[in-house]
Amino acid sequence: MFPYAELRDTAVASDIREALASARSKDTHKYTELVQLINIQNKYDVDALVQQETLLKFLSHSVTCLDEVHHKQLLIRILGMRIWDHEPNVVYALLDLIISLATTSGKYLNCCLEMLIFNLLSQPRILNHKMREVLSSVYAALHKISYLFPRAPSQLFEILVKRMPNKYEKGHGLVTYVDTSLRLENSSIGKVVGHKILRVVMLRLVDLDLEIEWGDIDSTIGLFDMELEVAVEEPMHEGEEFPVRSLNQNCSDGNVVSELLDKLMVLSFEHLQSCRNAGRLAEVFEILFDLFEDIILKIQKPKFAQFLMLCVLTRS
Repeated sequence: MFPYAELRDTAVASDIREALASARSKDTHKYTELVQLINIQNKYDVDALVQQETLLKFLSHSVTCLDEVHHKQLLIRILGMRIWDHEPNVVYALLDLIISLATTSGKYLNCCLEMLIFNLLSQPRILNHKMREVLSSVYAALHKISYLFPRAPSQLFEILVKRMPNKYEKGHGLVTYVDTSLRLENSSIGKVVGHKILRVVMLRLVDLDLEIEWGDIDSTIGLFDMELEVAVEEPMHEGEEFPVRSLNQNCSDGNVVSELLDKLMVLSFEHLQSCRNAGRLAEVFEILFDLFEDIILKIQKPKFAQFLMLCVLTRS
């Protein structure tokens, strides 16, 4: 396609511009090669990976060269890239391009946010060190876009709501969704839409709560004795973490809903600990208190959702 070289190499830049321009002509051969280059996922083809990275870097500095009509196929390929299938260097170049696309005119803002959220929600179950670094970079990209484009957080929240797993989803997808939502809440994005994010998460916890029958719970052990006894007798000290145990440890092993709710409650407690460390616990308490009045008090015999609120009370 073009010789791999530094981005400042004017010959490389010229080749890419020529290929982009060919999309407007009858001979689209060079443009087609560009589109095909974006599709490469062979981690062992070093030359192709360098070319791919160079192309993405060039485009990130030249988004005005992209036309939504003539370069539609290229844009579709870029916005459809799954970051977990590519090497970190390629991903970082891609994220820079996504930031530029989202913030240059705002025309591609929603598509870029959709792409980033999709990749967060489709992350592998197990992340190695490199993948965790990539994950952090995706969050950083969202934060930068939100800083440069003030209406981004509101659009981001709408995408999160749209991506909410349906009520029949009882697997890893829902855990990833809640984890992603809480991480966004405890960030600069949360300053704008954090209360809305917490409401969505709380509603899903309540949905799961209501699926568990009281008969599934061992009544010989008080629900709040499991945790609040520790909270009262052993006050928290600065730097200590929330003591999290299985809130549903007495339910049957086969109760998928119970196990899922356990995981989500653990995520919720970890989030509260993170908020506490960041000095945000009082702020989050106000939001949760409003949700407690608006949602939980209207439910007949809630079981675990109210526990989250009581835990915050004991730590405040």
